[in-house]
Amino acid sequence: MRGGASKIVIPIPTELNMHKKILLSVSFIIFISCFSNAQITVSGEVLGKDDKLALPAVSITSMSDSTNTVVSSIDGHFTITVKNKSEVLRFAFFGYLSKQVEASALLENDKIYLIPDCIIDHWDFRKIGFGVSAGLENFYGASFHLISPIIIDSRNSNLSLGEEISFQGDLKNSYWVKSEFTAHNLILNCNIGVDGKWVYNRVMFQNSNNFISNSFTLSSYLLNNGKTEIYLGYASLSKENRQDSNTFKENGLALGMSNYIRSIGNLSVQTNFFKSYTELDITFERYFKSLNVFMNYHGIGQFNEFRIGIKRDFWYRL
Repeated sequence: MRGGASKIVIPIPTELNMHKKILLSVSFIIFISCFSNAQITVSGEVLGKDDKLALPAVSITSMSDSTNTVVSSIDGHFTITVKNKSEVLRFAFFGYLSKQVEASALLENDKIYLIPDCIIDHWDFRKIGFGVSAGLENFYGASFHLISPIIIDSRNSNLSLGEEISFQGDLKNSYWVKSEFTAHNLILNCNIGVDGKWVYNRVMFQNSNNFISNSFTLSSYLLNNGKTEIYLGYASLSKENRQDSNTFKENGLALGMSNYIRSIGNLSVQTNFFKSYTELDITFERYFKSLNVFMNYHGIGQFNEFRIGIKRDFWYRL
């Protein structure tokens, strides 16, 4: 051919170019999808909405995999690994409304607040504890307390029973034994609750009068505001003179109050009014997670005791 060798051009089909573009696009989408679906670990803290206190033993469950469940620690903290940041977690705890939160939200705010529910499944939770105390008159002291559920999942009544036994004495001249039995939520709806309480006190002196008192009270409270309870009921007193073995009994009125002061603690007062004597019991408690520090005064006749102590609570799920 004239003018030199001619160039040979092999045309590339437009279909092949399109296939390359599609392949690159699919590869990019798969890469992005794999990256976005990578497992992530999120942490946080679960608190009560009303008092901002940590909630232990809260169940945190992945909504897509029920076997992926963790429980918050005694100070409300938790850590869970999920498939991706769009995973939804469910937070559930006795006496509180359950809450669902996307894992990505925990990357921005790691605090979860649960709102109290007036209907409580007490079978999901128990508490047991022990304590020690020191008194001004009777130095040695110890206590045991327990809360146990009775009725399950009832819309009208979620009954639980509480028992606390305490001892204070010097092991020689005098001692004081107190037993407090409480039936919680005898009547319960979303507005009003009723508790019943029986308190037994026995004050013993080596060479003087002995006192035995019993009080039976009912209290009602508003669950919506409901940090204050008023107790009203019947009280009885037996007094025994150790020297001549004479015994007399009196009936009286029991009046008491329990008030939770936010961020400070709980104050409870009970007074038993008799014709010859007045019995007074005042307790202030402050909770620090699982520890309860308390101060208590109890007086009747010549017995006046002021004690301070500490209690340790243990929670466990059934």
